Amino acid sequence: MPESTGGSDFRISLKLLWGTKERAPRGPKPTLTIEQIVEVAVALADAEGIENVSMRRVAERLGVGAMSLYRYVPSKAELLDLMLDSIHAEPPGIPAPPESESWRPRLAWHARESRALIQRHPWMLQVRMGQRPPLGPNILAVFNAYLGTVKDIGLTPAETLAVTELVGNYVQGATRRDVEAAQTERESGVSDETWWDERQEFWEQYFDVERFPHITLMWEQGGYDEPIDQFEFGLQRVLDGIEAMLAGR
Repeated sequence: MPESTGGSDFRISLKLLWGTKERAPRGPKPTLTIEQIVEVAVALADAEGIENVSMRRVAERLGVGAMSLYRYVPSKAELLDLMLDSIHAEPPGIPAPPESESWRPRLAWHARESRALIQRHPWMLQVRMGQRPPLGPNILAVFNAYLGTVKDIGLTPAETLAVTELVGNYVQGATRRDVEAAQTERESGVSDETWWDERQEFWEQYFDVERFPHITLMWEQGGYDEPIDQFEFGLQRVLDGIEAMLAGR
């Protein structure tokens, strides 16, 4: 079931995201920090899925009572905002291409880094944001960097926004497929290779080569022998489309 970010009062999230890191709760001197709470929540989501993240579970991992967390973060909705913004501050896996490079390798780098972020934190795909992301500094910094890559390549402002949305949507869709495949393999304990091997009798007893000639042709011509990296193939085609649009002007 998708999770939603943002509580009933968006100002609370904004204060937590942009205000002083140490929110001053009433009562005794604070024994926790926002960073500690968020770090534990992210680790829990990575290990068990976002559906298993609750204020109680986070409190247990921190060794405190659940009610004590509410002095720092009012609800899970605000905690999700903080978690999402926090992971967008993670350092890149590979260095970014220099600014002197053309837009294409730099935009491809952003796409690959976005994919890697989702792969590290697949629960991101379970959080329902749409056009309403948490307005945190790290999320905005990533978006700003995306825009900076394509802002001066001959696009209108609206097209610049549309191109970043196009690439982002492609990354999410393509990565979701891989994340779900990995989850299926993990939960079933059966690899894709084993799954297909176990269904060999389907090809021998049920598959009709005359009824499905195109599938048969791909098989006979070795189409399945050396599969292409589907993410990279699709990403390059997206970039080809952008490049073709620019070349046509």
